Amino acid sequence: YIMTMPPNTGNAGEFLSTNGSGVLSFAAAGGGGLEYTTANTNLEAGGQYLLNIASNVTLTLPASPTTGDIIRIVAANGIDDGYTLTVARNGATISSLSEDLSVDTHGLDFIMWYNGTTWSLI
Repeated sequence: YIMTMPPNTGNAGEFLSTNGSGVLSFAAAGGGGLEYTTANTNLEAGGQYLLNIASNVTLTLPASPTTGDIIRIVAANGIDDGYTLTVARNGATISSLSEDLSVDTHGLDFIMWYNGTTWSLI
């Protein structure tokens, strides 16, 4: 079993990846982490957002979602202090309703999934 190492040491934040035949190369690490958010934000498909708010905050869904897009939202702090999180639908529907989603309970951890017709909470 022979592994072929890359000719350099790579860059900060990269990891070793294999092509399945023992040849290694450096690749950029991506995904997996929560983006810390305290203010209005335009959400991106595949994004994961941890909220700590000290005012009313609006998260705006993507304008042109693709079937299968998911977004994770973790409402950590601030919402129980009288502040509201609004998920703006940005032209699409949420649970088949033409209304933005208002969240007024902290501690929620939910995923929004676009099924090709509407955003659903799962």
